[in-house]
Order: sequence, then C-alpha cells, then structure tokens
Amino acid sequence: MRLQQGRWMVSAEAIAATLVFTAGPERNPMGWQATAGYMITPKSQGLLRWDALETDGLAVDVNRLIAGYNLWPTKATELQVNYLVPVNGGGIKQHQLVNLQVSF
Repeated sequence: MRLQQGRWMVSAEAIAATLVFTAGPERNPMGWQATAGYMITPKSQGLLRWDALETDGLAVDVNRLIAGYNLWPTKATELQVNYLVPVNGGGIKQHQLVNLQVSF
C-alpha cells in the first residue's frame, strides 16, 4: 500500500507464509515494513522505514530502523543511500551503511 499527498509519502507492506515440512513443526514467518518519506526538493527525498521480520524459529527475528536518502540528478539516474540502525536481532550489532545504489 502506498499513499502520496503533496510532498509526503507513506507506504506499508506485509508478507507471511505457512511452511509445512515433511519432518518438524509447521512454521509461520511474517514480515512487514512501514515507510514515511518527504520530498525535500523536486529531485531529493528523505525516508524513514521500520522493517520487522518474525521468523517463527527459522532464524533470528529482526527489527531495524532505516534512514534513507534518494537523489535523482537527471531523469535517467538515481542515487540511493540507506543507513541501518539495528533495534534488535539479525546478528547486526552496530549502525551501518547498508547500500549505495546508482541506476541509470
């Protein structure tokens, strides 16, 4: 789901599964994210996202806050920078720059 109003954008998504194995218990992992963004200028956007994954025992549960910045220098290029702040789990113990993408 995504909604844009003026310079603001909010989005959310969820995913869930029921996993049935031939041996062992059934598992029901679920994940979701919620994002808020603001167009700082017509060519740049700031974002905050909460990511959550509940693995139902398949792996470590993860909750993360991600601060992002998107820049569109031209109509054909985009630059993305995301900074990850671990809230718990996922084996990540410190803040990290998680990606830098250039697409054209």
